[in-house]
Amino acid sequence: MLDPSLSHLAVAGVLILITTLAFLPQLTILHDLSLDARIFFNFLVALTYLTYYLAVTTPPGRVPAGWTPVSVEAAALEDGSLSTSPAQPPTTSAAAADTSGEEPSPPTSTIISSPPRFCTPCNAFKPPRTHHCRVCSTCIPKMDHHCPWLSTCIGYSNHPHFLRFLCATTAAVTVLNFLLLGEWIALYDAWDLPAYLFPHGAWGMGLLVGVSLVGVVTGLVVFVLLCRSIGNAATGRTTIEAWEIERWEVRRRRRGVGGGVYPMDMGIYENMKVALGGR
Repeated sequence: MLDPSLSHLAVAGVLILITTLAFLPQLTILHDLSLDARIFFNFLVALTYLTYYLAVTTPPGRVPAGWTPVSVEAAALEDGSLSTSPAQPPTTSAAAADTSGEEPSPPTSTIISSPPRFCTPCNAFKPPRTHHCRVCSTCIPKMDHHCPWLSTCIGYSNHPHFLRFLCATTAAVTVLNFLLLGEWIALYDAWDLPAYLFPHGAWGMGLLVGVSLVGVVTGLVVFVLLCRSIGNAATGRTTIEAWEIERWEVRRRRRGVGGGVYPMDMGIYENMKVALGGR
């Protein structure tokens, strides 16, 4: 993972990459773009800037101070020990469950019926689907992953902006690559012409090659990340939960244990509505 002290430099690097791919080709090798194509492409570039800004500046979410699981509150009310003192780690089955070394339950039972989870660094209980980020030094509700390129965690509050950023970036880079492909086709058509009739000189050719390589690599990387993120969102999972389920599936197949049903999967439409910020 990227050194946290360099994360702000990574954000600057992403902005430089976006700006370079967006405007350098337009100012140098894409002189013959139609007005409609130029407006459409720059609209996608503006969306990329906007969604990146929102993804970076929107906090991922925080666990409410003093949050306590219902089961713990009920037990405390029953024995009269409920107070406003700082949360204390569970000392019964919850602690034993973390150190017993037994085969973990399927993801279904882990989310629905597991004992309350306690975060020692935060000295607080963790709600379901919450994970502690060592980089941010706090617990993140519905944590997806820590993204060094955004210098923040992707969690409950900013995950919709992150998905929109991936969509906008994929669309913008795809359009850019098609525009560059047009330049390559024009170059191929002019291959037999004298050098002075070529669409681009030596400097323009080098720039076309460089921008094309960076555009294709960037497009592939972002597209793969988008597919992975959309796949997880469509099944109601975060990236961390997807990794946990994959590990459990490997153990299940090795031991011949029966499968489970993931409880957060509400169907593709509802899952995507929630992932994009709907209720």
